[in-house]
Amino acid sequence: MSELINTPKSPVETVVVTLDYTQALGAGEVLAGIVSISAIVSAGVDAGISLVLGSPIISAGSLVMVPVSGGLDSVNYSIQVLCTTNASQTLQATAILKVRNQ
Repeated sequence: MSELINTPKSPVETVVVTLDYTQALGAGEVLAGIVSISAIVSAGVDAGISLVLGSPIISAGSLVMVPVSGGLDSVNYSIQVLCTTNASQTLQATAILKVRNQ
């Protein structure tokens, strides 16, 4: 699952990126835990990955909310979250976040 965040964030802002797993979950299935979270550069140059990911939380059983700050102007980041479910699935969702001076 992948989604593009349509509103870019400024390098000085902190925003919450929400990844929605609803389409991948079966009837009665919910997210049980977060295995890993990472960010990579998907466009532009940021050798040190200056995007900072906060502690993610699971909300409503199907959403993962990740506080995000920093990043460099004109860089797109791919935020990847790997979760387990109560049905023993392991699911990955990806969000593409653009950072732009506004």
